Amino acid sequence: MLKRKLVTRIIPCLCLFALCLPTVGYAAVESPVITAEAGLTDAAALSANVVTVTTNAELASAISNAAAGTTILLADGTYSQNGSFAITDKNGTETNPITIKAANQGQAILTGRAGFSINNSSYVVIQGMKFTGTATAVNMNNSNHIRVTKNTFALADSGNPSGIKWVQFGGSRSHHNRIDHNKFGPRVDLGQMIAFQGNVMSQYDVIEYNYFHDAAFQSQNGGETIRVGLSGSSMSSGFTTIQYNLFVNLDSDPEVISVKSGQNTVRYNTFINNKGQVTARHGHGNSYYGNYFYKTIDKAGVGGFRIYGNDHKIYNNYFENIPGTIHIDGGDYDAGPDGSQFDSSVLTKHWRVYRAQVFNNTIVGSSSGIVVSKSYTYTPVDSIVANNIVVGAEGPLYNEMKATNTLFEGNFGFGGVLSNMTRNSTEIKEADPLHTVVGGVYKLSAMSPVIDAAVGNYPIVDDIDGQPRVNIDVGADEYHSGLPYRQPLSPAEVGPNALTAIQAQVEGITRGTGWFSSDVRVKLGALNVEEGVGRLEYQHSNTVWQTVYTDTINLSAEGTHRIRYRYVLEGAAEPEKLLEINIDKTSPEYRILANGSPLIDQATFSDSETLTLKLEAQDDISGLDRATFTVSGATYESQTVLPLAGKLGELEIIVRIVDNAGNTRESIHRVLVTPTLETLLSMLQPYIVSGDIRGPLEAQLTNSLKQALHHYHKDASSIEQNVKFLVKFVEVLQDPSKESYISSAAKNSLTAYTEALIAHMKQ
Repeated sequence: MLKRKLVTRIIPCLCLFALCLPTVGYAAVESPVITAEAGLTDAAALSANVVTVTTNAELASAISNAAAGTTILLADGTYSQNGSFAITDKNGTETNPITIKAANQGQAILTGRAGFSINNSSYVVIQGMKFTGTATAVNMNNSNHIRVTKNTFALADSGNPSGIKWVQFGGSRSHHNRIDHNKFGPRVDLGQMIAFQGNVMSQYDVIEYNYFHDAAFQSQNGGETIRVGLSGSSMSSGFTTIQYNLFVNLDSDPEVISVKSGQNTVRYNTFINNKGQVTARHGHGNSYYGNYFYKTIDKAGVGGFRIYGNDHKIYNNYFENIPGTIHIDGGDYDAGPDGSQFDSSVLTKHWRVYRAQVFNNTIVGSSSGIVVSKSYTYTPVDSIVANNIVVGAEGPLYNEMKATNTLFEGNFGFGGVLSNMTRNSTEIKEADPLHTVVGGVYKLSAMSPVIDAAVGNYPIVDDIDGQPRVNIDVGADEYHSGLPYRQPLSPAEVGPNALTAIQAQVEGITRGTGWFSSDVRVKLGALNVEEGVGRLEYQHSNTVWQTVYTDTINLSAEGTHRIRYRYVLEGAAEPEKLLEINIDKTSPEYRILANGSPLIDQATFSDSETLTLKLEAQDDISGLDRATFTVSGATYESQTVLPLAGKLGELEIIVRIVDNAGNTRESIHRVLVTPTLETLLSMLQPYIVSGDIRGPLEAQLTNSLKQALHHYHKDASSIEQNVKFLVKFVEVLQDPSKESYISSAAKNSLTAYTEALIAHMKQ
């Protein structure tokens, strides 16, 4: 289990892995997941040579008469017989293949011992059928450019103790065949779902976008899901590519994929809860990269890789909660550094490993990550373990079970015992890689110590996400702000009804309200697709579909932008998605009213007045989020009534308006509050009532102010005369002979206010 920074996480094996986009400064809105079928280009609708069959005899006859460009449509129904339909010496072309397909996806069912036996043929397509029988469904022999696509293989128990092969390659002249977008499973008996037969490998075949699931445990050997060759063909090169497949709950054999030939590639696949490993059992020079491995339930035997032979590379792979993840195993036979010291009697042995390279993998939640020389006598020679991350518990995280000359460099470990051998920090460094979970994957965070920390020179140009590596980080993930182009696969992205997962990343300034306050850049990316296959298309605000998408879609106009986007694969457009982008770059407008009239900056109000302030704000694009104004530390949303008594001098009114996009307008208005004779007179009376002014001073001060007020109302323009009365008033307040009749508080307050009034009158 994971400790400290890592949190245990359950991923249901059949869930759709979510596409998570940044939420600060980025946003994305997508339509709900669409599950409609994305079909191939309907060649039947375009071809003049279309034959519809409803019986076994009609199907056999149509195959016998087929030529390049023929499409044979199987009507809905069951086709059962005691042997395969033979396709022999039938040759289509690249542009005009011979196509044998179900008229309706999955509704033409081949059962019993019916299937297709393809011999000495080329450019034949087997499409859209369901196989439920007890014999090999598709057998290709000495054939090339055969495509088996969008079929469902759910064969019954054959009753054969040795099992059967559901799809089979064979023949020294077989090459460039493709098994894609099929569904395999469930399976209850022994045998392989896909097997390469013969003493010489079929070459350059591709197995991709298939969904392999639910194979029951078998006590005997021989239940591999895919077996790429035999011991007898292990010294030949296959150049097979197994990519973009999903493997779930395959428990029939300790080897989910058994590679028994050379120069093959296993990449970009997702493995979930399989009771077995991917094994380089025989052969040399195989590459394994960009794969995801998960164990999400309590199941023994869930594994990663186990390798034998020469010059294998394992890199950019991700493993979660899997013990003993990568085995650079020992061997029980040594064929020498060039693998030349053998005869046919030792082809079934576990050959000693030479020059394996295991680099830039990420392993989390593992009790034992990379294991060296666990089994047999002959230890690995001249192998490399570099720039890997292993995070877990217990350990050893790097488990060297026998002494070898394996080079360790640039590795990180955290959470358990690092190694059972003495390794310094340049070989294995103990440090928390500071992962963060994004889209169901532990990825690097900005503060990770493994960023730019890789050492050595290894053949690696991108990371597990398909993002470029420059200053290389340790592990499978390169810290990157751009779009990932590969992620763990889900059932929705593989099999007969697969849809291409497209992600949209929106870059701009946003508060997460659905509005952007800046220009916006939209990036679209199709996940888990082979480069050069299919294309992204987009449509902006009901314009024509743009069939060439480059890097970004740039948006600057304010308002709502509607971007529709879709993937076109083999001429057929998959269901479109909608992205709405709202832009508002303009600050909101407002006005503030003072006593019913627009407030004029530096307006003057007497302190005897009451000031009614009202804020009116609007935003015509995104709408208002909030509008407030603040006076003397108090904040109001729309209006307030302010008595101005006691607020002499400059008064600040701070207005702050924010719209839903985050555009802010903030202004300060200043008004002047002036003193008045009326206020001075009103200040005097409370002091008389309280006794702060007593005796003869009471009448003297009162009469003095009343005379001043009378004269002011009689001739307000006579500043000099008005000031004269006020000066006399201050003199009386300050007369030493009157100190016994006035408190110091009354004296100071009245004096200060009167002096302020004098200064105002003189302005």
